[in-house]
Amino acid sequence: MPWSPLPAFPAHLHAAAARIRLACFDVDGTLTDGRLYYDKDGNESKAYFVQDGLGLKLLQQHGIHPVLITARNSQSALRRGADLGIDTQIAVGDKLASVQALCAQHGIGLEQVAFMGDDLPDLAPLGAVGLAVAPANAHPWIAERVHWQTRTEGGRGAARELCDRMNRPTLNWRTVLGIGLLLAALLSSWAALRNRDKGPANGGNEVGVDYILHDFTIVALDEQGKESTTLRAPLLERQRGDQTISIATPLFEMPDKDGKHWTLRSETGWLSAKGDEMKLRGNVAGDSPAGPGVPPTTFRTDHLDVFPKESRARTDALVTMTRPGMEQSGVGFEVDSKNNTYHFLSQSKGRYTPRH
Repeated sequence: MPWSPLPAFPAHLHAAAARIRLACFDVDGTLTDGRLYYDKDGNESKAYFVQDGLGLKLLQQHGIHPVLITARNSQSALRRGADLGIDTQIAVGDKLASVQALCAQHGIGLEQVAFMGDDLPDLAPLGAVGLAVAPANAHPWIAERVHWQTRTEGGRGAARELCDRMNRPTLNWRTVLGIGLLLAALLSSWAALRNRDKGPANGGNEVGVDYILHDFTIVALDEQGKESTTLRAPLLERQRGDQTISIATPLFEMPDKDGKHWTLRSETGWLSAKGDEMKLRGNVAGDSPAGPGVPPTTFRTDHLDVFPKESRARTDALVTMTRPGMEQSGVGFEVDSKNNTYHFLSQSKGRYTPRH
């Protein structure tokens, strides 16, 4: 399948997409093409797009709660929601009231909600939520009032486009960016403890290694005493002169909410004395835990510079990322963990990879 550009998504909406915790979807005209079919006995049927279904399931894996909301008394929508394990509301007369009730149920604000719809019954919630989206086939009155309109039509992948934009995270970058400060603090404290009973250094010899760790594991705990980050490596050395730290084949492990581990590894690691810069060099690889029937999300590049105090990371090398249903690549890459966003600097390409 040839590489093609990903659908345009305005840069200012990345932050809005990163805040989403509840994603609501109209059904007819959004998850379907809007056409209704009746058999000779008057039974109604409609068609759904399988890639939309996977996108909705992936939202759940990324901590976003998807809900189907339709004004019609649609048994088909109930069946589709049941097949996907997604909450479904039918015969809804006031969709905004329904969304507000869901916000109260989940303890979130409307700014943390995305809504996708195509016609007038969707107008009120679209005007109230943090991310309002319409499919390409939406009525013009709707299209001119949303934040973004997909390139594909309802029932043909429009919902998947939105899901892909909200399913952006490839690693827990906030945790990754905190590794440098954490490691520097741990090692500085340890060095101070080792040296507290020693007198002033003699001779001013600033050449060589200050101390070495072999085959070690460092586990950092969060405020609840649970694992936050684990570092494993066969060798760590701190230079006596500039206090910088070199690590051979570092492996960072970061647990998710289910206790499974994201991993980030490289051939070498380097940390500045103050912990404000960390350099990972050689086959930098990040991987999410794989779920049943769902392949892991991956991140690959040759080198990565991490700036914890600035909450950012970057590389000028080729980056390749994969996640279920999509592959992306580009030359140059930057992460801003404050806004939970990333972007490629040049030659950005992507392709959908539907599962069979």
